[in-house]
Amino acid sequence: MGLITITSDWGENDHYLAAVKAKIYRYLPNADIIDVTHLVPVFDIGKAAYFIRNVYPHSPDGTVHIVGVNTIADKDCAHLIVCYRNQFFVGTDNGIFSLLFPKNESPTEVYEITEMQDHECFTFPDRDLFAKIAAFLASGTPPNKLGIPTQLRNQITPSFPIIRQETSNGQILYIEIVGDVTYIDRYENVNTNIHQSAFSELKSQFKHFEIFFERNTVRKISSAYSDVGISDILALFASDGYMQIAMNRSNAASLLGIKKHTKIIVRFKN
Repeated sequence: MGLITITSDWGENDHYLAAVKAKIYRYLPNADIIDVTHLVPVFDIGKAAYFIRNVYPHSPDGTVHIVGVNTIADKDCAHLIVCYRNQFFVGTDNGIFSLLFPKNESPTEVYEITEMQDHECFTFPDRDLFAKIAAFLASGTPPNKLGIPTQLRNQITPSFPIIRQETSNGQILYIEIVGDVTYIDRYENVNTNIHQSAFSELKSQFKHFEIFFERNTVRKISSAYSDVGISDILALFASDGYMQIAMNRSNAASLLGIKKHTKIIVRFKN
């Protein structure tokens, strides 16, 4: 039996989550369910993708991920089962699946769900369709019994850092990675879209680097928050491989004036 995770924008004050879980247990009484979060900002598929991306690499084969954000289907947005790395993602083709996987990798298979939902009203497919599909997949039903092969139709281009350089008389003075803040967590750690692989590639070509943001500068990469003193600023690469700006036991985002889409610049020079 596979694990089932749920990520949604339903909040915690309404009945939606309980209704979806109840429906899963109706079809699979011994289901094992993990709540990723239900505090995704309403309809924010980018934020939902961030959370799911940080969960599925650690999930066992056979895990089913219910993507409960912006789930109403129409002629351009079908309900799908997306198969990737021996896991299943159940949601709506609203563009979120283009944000879940590495840019050079595609899902193994994609199926448009043909299984009928449990209610004649089409306002809550998470409960009336996704819960049932997740239970079937978790109990071993192959996805080709629940839908027909299709392809992803809706794509969203993720925000990637910009690489730029300054030259003089044909000589490179410096090269910069210009990244964005993508997410600020409850500890006010600042997560960016600058990946360690891009940083390491340029670092191997230059002697020095500096990280600039909101009138602050960091000149080294830490491996832990405790590498610096209390309330000191640091930069490190988090477990997902992306650069994070933080303060040891303090609130980096508010104290440093950093918000979503604040530019984070890494400059390499000799």
